[in-house]
Amino acid sequence: MHTRDQTCIGPACEHLTRGTDLDHTVNHGEPGPDGRLGTTTDGNLGSPCRRAHDSKTHGGWHLNQPTPGTFVWTSPTGRTYRIDARPLVPGWTQRRSQRSLDPP
Repeated sequence: MHTRDQTCIGPACEHLTRGTDLDHTVNHGEPGPDGRLGTTTDGNLGSPCRRAHDSKTHGGWHLNQPTPGTFVWTSPTGRTYRIDARPLVPGWTQRRSQRSLDPP
């Protein structure tokens, strides 16, 4: 996951994944919003820095990963932010996009 994500998956964070946590989007063995249990798979893991991880665990932020490497964060106020992983692949030129999904 660290290689896939390259930088922290948290909103507004560019920490390199070296030294970040490896975190389940849906806690391992617990039911997610769709009722399925969290597993250790590429579609349920990400690389948040400690601040982003703590925001999800204790700060009221919610994280969803609709497809592997696409992270949608919802803030405690309801704003959403999409983060796309940017893998370390030769020739990969697309930058990670970070944008609010809410209208301005």
